[in-house]
This record gives sequence, C-alpha cells and structure tokens, in this order.
Amino acid sequence: MKRRLVVCASIALVLVVALGCLTVAQYRRWAYLESQYDGIIIGMTASEAEAVLGPGADLGEGPMTRFGPVMRGEKFRSWEDAATGRRIWVGIAGGRICDKWLWVPSL
Repeated sequence: MKRRLVVCASIALVLVVALGCLTVAQYRRWAYLESQYDGIIIGMTASEAEAVLGPGADLGEGPMTRFGPVMRGEKFRSWEDAATGRRIWVGIAGGRICDKWLWVPSL
C-alpha cells in the first residue's frame, strides 16, 4: 500500500514538472512573437519588416470580421507561428507599412 502511494506521488510529480516545462516553453514562444511584433514600426518598408520577421506570405486581402476589414492597406502580408496559430499581419500602402495586427486564436 505504501509503495503504491509512493509510485502515484512520483507520477504526479513528473506530470506537474512536465506541465510546468510546457507552460514555460509556450510563454517563451509567445514572448518571442510579441517582441517581433513590437519590432514592426509603422512607416518601415516591407523589406525592413521581412528583415525582422523573415519571409511572409502575400495576401489578396487583409483580415476581415463580419463587420468589415480589421486593418487598412493596399496589400497585405502575414507571418504565422504554425505551432501556436498566432499570426502577425501588416497592411502596406505606398510601399510602406501603414497598419499592423497581432492575431491570437482563442482557447
């Protein structure tokens, strides 16, 4: 009986430590993406944004809600973190970034 209790407590401890490690990893990933987003400055060129974020995807239109467009611009680019689904969007007008948006999927 005492041996079973020790085994269960050990398993519980391992699970708690593993969950803590995953939480820290997700937080670090989020902090990195947020710092990249903060590195995008309105008025910089699209190539300057790619220097911060890497190559992005050209989009035909920006993000939309049922109420209309979320951001302004003539062209739009996005960068996605495939592991978390988080996405950075930028709107480009006249060759310069005129708007930016960080999208985080809800739980």
